[in-house]
Amino acid sequence: MPGYKKSGKKQYDQRQKQTKLPSLGVLTKPKPPIKTPAIAAPIPTKTPAGYDPKKSIEDQDVTVKAKLIREMLKQKFPGVDFRVKTSRYSMGESIHVCWADGPALDKVEPLLQKYEDLNTDPSTGEILCGGNSHVFAERSILPETQKKIDASVRAKYGQDLKEWDNTFSSQRWQASRSTDFPNQPAPKV
Repeated sequence: MPGYKKSGKKQYDQRQKQTKLPSLGVLTKPKPPIKTPAIAAPIPTKTPAGYDPKKSIEDQDVTVKAKLIREMLKQKFPGVDFRVKTSRYSMGESIHVCWADGPALDKVEPLLQKYEDLNTDPSTGEILCGGNSHVFAERSILPETQKKIDASVRAKYGQDLKEWDNTFSSQRWQASRSTDFPNQPAPKV
């Protein structure tokens, strides 16, 4: 019987490598997981209190990550007033980064992704409950800046666009997300 268990395990392992598709009746090998390119984590110039060099960036404490984010944003966007606030709650923690006008949201969000630690279901990609560390970027557009965005969208697509028009609203959103503006004081969080 000992030989049976060995060969049974081997057959089981081989079956795990192949998946039978019920509708097609074809044996296929499962696709390897898609790896997203990782953005290199910055090496902190000042090591904040509580920083554990043995842990990865996403495994650090939320307050340490907030300090690292402040330092990184100060280096990348000098002179921009960012507000970084942390929250802890029963099923996880979060960091909110807020600023007014200044650098585009599309430039800041990719820098913040490496500080997130999300538990996801490997088959569906859903975020699972508990132990997650979220990082949110929130850019405020001041009314004067919003008028400039509206004027540029109307100039590009025609003066007769209404506020509720889908073209106007989507182009307005895209311009506010991807355009850099002069720095303003950060909103209160």
